[in-house]
Amino acid sequence: ALAFENKKLLALSYASFGAATDGYIVYDSNASGNSTKQIQKCTLDLTCTNIKEVTSKYKFIGDIGGTTQSAFDIDGHFYKLDKATGTLTELVVGIATPMDGAVATKAIRAAASSYYFSGDSIYFIDASHNISRYNITTGDHKYISSNGKTDRIRAFTNDMVIYGPTDSEMYAVKKDGTSATAITIAMATKTGGLKYPYSMAIGNQYLFNKFDVNTQTGKTTFRACKLEDSNIECKDDSFWASITAAKDGTLNFDSTYKYTPYAYIRVDNTDNYGGGTLKAIDPKNAMQDGITLGTIATYNFQTFMDNSRYTDMMIDSEGGVVIYGKNDLDFRGDAFYVNLHKENSLKNLTNESAPDIADINGGRAHCHGRFCTVCHQFAGGKIYTDKAGSGSAKGYNVRFEFQDGETLNALVRKGLGENFNTPLENLVGKNFTAVVYNESNGSTATQSNEYSHRGIEYFNCNFCHGRKGALRHSAPNVITIEK
Repeated sequence: ALAFENKKLLALSYASFGAATDGYIVYDSNASGNSTKQIQKCTLDLTCTNIKEVTSKYKFIGDIGGTTQSAFDIDGHFYKLDKATGTLTELVVGIATPMDGAVATKAIRAAASSYYFSGDSIYFIDASHNISRYNITTGDHKYISSNGKTDRIRAFTNDMVIYGPTDSEMYAVKKDGTSATAITIAMATKTGGLKYPYSMAIGNQYLFNKFDVNTQTGKTTFRACKLEDSNIECKDDSFWASITAAKDGTLNFDSTYKYTPYAYIRVDNTDNYGGGTLKAIDPKNAMQDGITLGTIATYNFQTFMDNSRYTDMMIDSEGGVVIYGKNDLDFRGDAFYVNLHKENSLKNLTNESAPDIADINGGRAHCHGRFCTVCHQFAGGKIYTDKAGSGSAKGYNVRFEFQDGETLNALVRKGLGENFNTPLENLVGKNFTAVVYNESNGSTATQSNEYSHRGIEYFNCNFCHGRKGALRHSAPNVITIEK
């Protein structure tokens, strides 16, 4: 055992990819016992040599798969490090604009507001919300999107970049820059949109889930979709739950999911909350039927997705995996065993008792990837102090006054009035007035126009009264106490 005193391990070094580890790449916050901070290459016995001084900050971006090289951001500049030799090379590129092709040579970091790393390339989002790709190995640089819709890249397939300005919109373009126009994966409406996770990119396939609510019946329809070869297919009343990896597979550094998939786990015949029949699906025939693993009433398996990365951390043992489900009636969370080779192999391993509601209102226990309307069946919105949305208003709540005379108060969570709990089918055809009131004395702070909100079409307050001023459908402002 060796003590990495004042050092943070960043990567292992080796003479060639796949060879035995011969040392470490570290960040030393107290190099040579003084205030100097260094990126260093160390031998196995921690005899270290300096590579680059860090003046203010650094970020280890990642290893370039299949090589001895890694990418670093040091003091706002990008570098390529050969871990075998300790050689550091700054990345400089000609930055071409998508409008006129003009080129100006500059340090690559200065060309972008944010960046992502995949395979052998860094993907930059510039101030115009477009994406460019810089190949670290070849130095090739090109723009790959120009629709001005990128604030965040969500995933990478072998040939596609999946991105969008918010969760409400998602697009895909070719990595090689040959997309004539971006492919629209999903566009949110008041009663439909995308459902997480957004990172299920496996080889040439991108798996994603959509939902919409029928305004006449209140039924939620889930759709499990696949993007492959620029084509989108969807299966109604289904959603993708998780992926399992093959034990004997090949690493793929070009897609977000880096392993050879063994099976996809999909839920079919879904109810309003995502409960349904659990199935094991052959990745080569992703949209076809699979092995029926079982169904347990009131449980759904939309669990441990983006929250814990469980969706891409499973490998089977002779077909067996442990998955997790939540009971939509009493919020129990249980571990289940399934054998991906066997019909009806779903078994509850834990049989937990129902938790106190207070225990599931925060932290990693909150939601666990379940569809929001399990708890927030009428999804509320944050209450702000002013129309600009500059701060949260404590001590206020929202009341819905329906045209038929009934009322519904938000259940206060953290004093922000975010949870309106009623099944969506109860809202069909029921117009309402939204009233913001003072909890201490019941006085009205402000309210919407009388019965101006059309029942289930307005079940998601945050979609129109978006946080931080993201307003839609003529919403006048965020939900606020300001008149």
